Amino acid sequence: MTWRFLRVAPLEISLRDPRRSLLLMATVGFVCGLVSLLLAAETSLLGIVTSFDTPSVGRSLLPLDPADPQLEYALGRAYKGTNPAEGVRHFRRAVELSPYSRRYWSHLGSACESAGDAQCAVQAWERVLQLCPMVPLYHWRAAQSYLAANRQDESVAQFRRLLQLDPGYASATWVSLQPALEPDAIFQKMLADRTDSAIKVDFVDFLSDEGNNDAAYRV
Repeated sequence: MTWRFLRVAPLEISLRDPRRSLLLMATVGFVCGLVSLLLAAETSLLGIVTSFDTPSVGRSLLPLDPADPQLEYALGRAYKGTNPAEGVRHFRRAVELSPYSRRYWSHLGSACESAGDAQCAVQAWERVLQLCPMVPLYHWRAAQSYLAANRQDESVAQFRRLLQLDPGYASATWVSLQPALEPDAIFQKMLADRTDSAIKVDFVDFLSDEGNNDAAYRV
């Protein structure tokens, strides 16, 4: 942002004349000082853009650079706790301006969940998975968003992929699926075709701990 406003014309001064040498040194010092001031001002503005806590500060900065995704992202975060719908609006604008930012999309997904917009959350987490398909946490969030949107098959598919990437999510997966599916259905959809016995034993132990010994015995 700074450099396009700074144009320094070529300066030719003979160093044989001491007065001209002093002029050259003074000119170079002035230019360096001006550059330092401009960089300091830009750094200060960048700090404000990324660190403000109240939406009013962000709104005052927005006219200065309405196409800055970082500013829209910061506004989304500032609104998230007080006005979820407005937070969603700014996060949407951030991903429009920077469609390959995993951070912006993941915050949009969380904001959509807070605003009760299940479809918006699904779309956001789907995009996050396109950008980062090997991160277990994002499969977890996508699975939860599908559950909230009553899209059970897609949710199960994400939970299956999640447990392939990180079996440590097993217990949390059973807890999430228990209200939506019967134990036998969970076993058939999630575990029947798996060859590793450890995760099946984990599910049986989970059912036993829940007091559902009949289901534990059947599976």
